[in-house]
Amino acid sequence: MQHSQTHLRTRPISAGHLRAFEAVARHLNFRAAAEEMALTQSAVSRQIQSLEEEVGVSLFLRHTRAVELTSAGAQLLMAVSQSLPRIDNTVRQIRQSAGRRAVALTTFASFASMWLIPRL
Repeated sequence: MQHSQTHLRTRPISAGHLRAFEAVARHLNFRAAAEEMALTQSAVSRQIQSLEEEVGVSLFLRHTRAVELTSAGAQLLMAVSQSLPRIDNTVRQIRQSAGRRAVALTTFASFASMWLIPRL
């Protein structure tokens, strides 16, 4: 799936595509990655195809019942497996430092209107 340099896109890669790539690379299985991400196997496959088009090379060798990383896929996995956890940790820290300013509560409408709301 090699593309010439003139056909490569220059926009940033979607974080969703990178998360799908990381899950497939970790499991070496589209179905398992899809289950983990609560997506269909077809949706994960489309994300990987889009990512490969964006990058300009195949990231996986597809076999009948398995996939394996290409050298480009292994190279991308090293970067993604280091970057995504760092991003997630940073977002978690930002959320914690901002503090919760809202509380979500689920209850019966009758309890909310007769007891809870009058006391708020």
